[in-house]
Amino acid sequence: MKAAPVLNLTDLMKLFHHAPEVPPLGPILRGARESRGLSLEQAAQNARLCHAEIQGLESDAPTDPRRARIQAVSYARILGLDPSVIRDSLPPLPALNHDYQLYISKVSRQPKRRHYSPLEVLAPMGKFVLTLIVIAMVLGVWGLVHQISRVRPIPGLTSNTSFSDLFIR
Repeated sequence: MKAAPVLNLTDLMKLFHHAPEVPPLGPILRGARESRGLSLEQAAQNARLCHAEIQGLESDAPTDPRRARIQAVSYARILGLDPSVIRDSLPPLPALNHDYQLYISKVSRQPKRRHYSPLEVLAPMGKFVLTLIVIAMVLGVWGLVHQISRVRPIPGLTSNTSFSDLFIR
């Protein structure tokens, strides 16, 4: 009696999840270009891409992997292909820079709302605000003293005049 073959979990998953084969992008683009009767130079001129970039896309070896996806979509549109049809065949998205990923994670977080007291608002200005307050007080006191010194003495109420001096004129 033969023993049944042992299947692991990945083999079982493949049995139930049959993913359709994704055709490579290069032959699709080349076939569309040839069916329209365009040469590589004409297609490059129409798509506003250089000859090497078109050749790279059609051979599935793009010259710049970071721009390959957008170049393939624009080239497909020039050839009259619907980009949604070739979506699965497009080159993979470029990997994000680690610093950019950190930036995205910080930007996507909700900012914390914090209520500041008036002293906390003035704290970063510290010595500058304190200096301004002291200068304002000194100028205020000086202005008050200056105004008081300009007041004329009222005759009869100062110690220099006598009561009789008030009525003699």
